[in-house]
Amino acid sequence: MKQYDMSVAPALHNGLEVIELLGAGGEDIGFNQIAVHLGVSKATTSRVLKVLRTRGYVVKDQLNGRYRPGPRMSVFGNSLPAAEILRRGLPAVLESLLDKVSNTVLFIFWNGHELQCLAKKTHQSSVPMQEVGHLDSDLTAGPWGWLVYDSLDDAGRREAEARMRDTLDWRPIFDKWSEFFKKNGFCYDDQELYRPLRRLAAPVHGADGLVGALGIGGNPLTIKNVNLKKFGKILKEHAAVLSASLGNKDSNLNRGV
Repeated sequence: MKQYDMSVAPALHNGLEVIELLGAGGEDIGFNQIAVHLGVSKATTSRVLKVLRTRGYVVKDQLNGRYRPGPRMSVFGNSLPAAEILRRGLPAVLESLLDKVSNTVLFIFWNGHELQCLAKKTHQSSVPMQEVGHLDSDLTAGPWGWLVYDSLDDAGRREAEARMRDTLDWRPIFDKWSEFFKKNGFCYDDQELYRPLRRLAAPVHGADGLVGALGIGGNPLTIKNVNLKKFGKILKEHAAVLSASLGNKDSNLNRGV
């Protein structure tokens, strides 16, 4: 560990040390390696990492337990800059979408390893959906997972399939979503994964490809069959706004009917 004066703000010092360590690049780093680098106890290391994870500066791999830079590290140029651009544009987009569909709305970010709920606005008459910051490496978690799967190459799909629930016959579901997506330009989960959840998802693309999905969550009472295409159109319009903010001019409004 580098020798600095830690007497004033040791917690801040340790947090910055972790950010610098992960921001240096290379492979993901294990907990013990971070503790040794800091030269502090495991309890102190755990507290530092918890704060950094909560703030989005650090992400923990759910399978191997190792750590990597999170989406908020984009402010230092060490992660996808799309994450910070999205954080700034999402409040207005989600508020507008919430107002138009009267259901819970959220944005799921794909950080290359996991699906992460980056932002959400809950409608009191709808369903709560997942918490902001929630991570999931299983692409069967929702219709946004299929959009990610659809964007992966063969190697990426094999890796993703190894993380999918072996208790779920997911291929027929994904095939159904795929056909619906090709026709309509958004995905629709009609309670196939979790009853009584109905969920819609539209892709958001940056200059280099898919960065995540804008979603709507509800139930059969709040997302009626008669409103499905209407909600899908509104969802695609808002996803297109986010895509444009990331420099992608190939709007997903051009896909589907």
